[in-house]
Amino acid sequence: MDIPARIQTRIAMAFIVLPLVAAVTAALIFQVVYYEPDSGARTVVTSGLPLPLRVGAGAAIVSVPLTATGAASLVALLVWARVRVRLHHALAAGAIIGNAPLMVLALLVWLHSPPDHFSGAAMFNPAFVRTVAFGSATGIACAAAFWSLAGSSARQALGHSGG
Repeated sequence: MDIPARIQTRIAMAFIVLPLVAAVTAALIFQVVYYEPDSGARTVVTSGLPLPLRVGAGAAIVSVPLTATGAASLVALLVWARVRVRLHHALAAGAIIGNAPLMVLALLVWLHSPPDHFSGAAMFNPAFVRTVAFGSATGIACAAAFWSLAGSSARQALGHSGG
């Protein structure tokens, strides 16, 4: 089954807009998740731009391959597998894909650490939980933006409406 030109345009538009959405969302969520009243984390400036803006720029850069992964999965499910993908599926995928960089980093640390250095208890460390919350919230916001720009239109155009 071919993808209609209108849907291809909507998906392309989502690719263009999503890095901006990721940058703004990450900068705002960073301020909330990593705010510590005593340390002045909201105004940390080391050199150049404030830290939340640099985090937002990094999220914008990382969002391009992550968006490609999520969009390719959505299109494959809708077009070739004929699966009824809904908003809650897209949001769950956003939470998972938003934490993909953290999963890669954790795997690299685990592979290159002494056996007693990295344990399962580290996953309950508050810093790790904040990082997962940051990745999940940013991924969910980006998935919601992608769904509103392209996903729901693709569902309707391909005859997957209802329920």
